[in-house]
Amino acid sequence: MSERVMNFMKKRAIGAKDVTSIHAQEGRVILNCTDGRQIQAFIPVKEFKKVLEPYGFISVNRGVLVNRDEIRHIERKAYHRRACPFSGRTQADA
Repeated sequence: MSERVMNFMKKRAIGAKDVTSIHAQEGRVILNCTDGRQIQAFIPVKEFKKVLEPYGFISVNRGVLVNRDEIRHIERKAYHRRACPFSGRTQADA
């Protein structure tokens, strides 16, 4: 386990159950807590992931960890590309 993460959380009196999500933002990591606090850290997300995975944290995107207990709904969306008229040259024009 990462000593840096453990020391960071102990120093700020944060337990795994107190954190809802973690995300990277502009060179730092932001921990979102259940009480509304946002705590900055300069420890990579992957180090938090190693420590918090046993507590139910999952990676939902690169640089984003979420406490599985905080997920209320997952929706699968289909993305469709809008048809755009072609305005370039075709083989017939050449």
